[in-house]
Amino acid sequence: MKLQGKVALITGAGSGIGRATATLFAHEGARVALVGRTASKLQETAKAAQDAFCFAADLSRRAEAQRAVDECARHFGGLDIVVNNAGISRQRMLLEMDEPLWDELVAHNIKNPFWVVQAAVPWLARRGGGVIINITSSLGLKPSPGFGAYAMTKAAQQILTLSVALEHAKDGIRANAISPAVVDTPIHETYLTPDGARHRKEEMARFYPLGRVGTAEEVAQAALYLASDDARWITGTTLLMDGGRLVK
Repeated sequence: MKLQGKVALITGAGSGIGRATATLFAHEGARVALVGRTASKLQETAKAAQDAFCFAADLSRRAEAQRAVDECARHFGGLDIVVNNAGISRQRMLLEMDEPLWDELVAHNIKNPFWVVQAAVPWLARRGGGVIINITSSLGLKPSPGFGAYAMTKAAQQILTLSVALEHAKDGIRANAISPAVVDTPIHETYLTPDGARHRKEEMARFYPLGRVGTAEEVAQAALYLASDDARWITGTTLLMDGGRLVK
């Protein structure tokens, strides 16, 4: 087991990549703390993850992020791994972006991981080091029409990753990002109808040399590698998972 004895906090753990990561980490021996906005979804994930601890919170608020990290770390007696997966996706052309929607993107895609990192670093340092993995997006490297504002927030997460890697290497903390392209998760239904989400995934599959969109389980496997000692000399990097689209 690659994570035996480790404590991992996973945000956005109620579905999609977060749920897949929590389940895989638990299978690999980790004790997992599940954080998200909806308690019922966290409980569903907990059924598939042994020895899980659930904490519902709005991580875009600094005090709630601090409380969530502290409660999870205290429950297990420490913290070794943080997977910043929580976030939202919205589609809007730049000149059509309004202030409430922009504020929502910033709150959940920039403030959220920033506050979690700020709260988690002291806990990781107490253990002599640890791992932070930020789930960003390939759009943070190459935006698409209608997703410019979203892409900006995801690019910010990559800068956060680099900053943590630089500032906290001395604490034994590694920070890396995973940047997936379209992955088959429920997030697409937050800004599209179910039929629209299905159509988008089918449409995007044609743009990828590998001929399909990704799966949550594939991203979870990448997170497992970066969280494990197999990646102990890797920090400050972004792992692009896009089916080959950027090289097409």
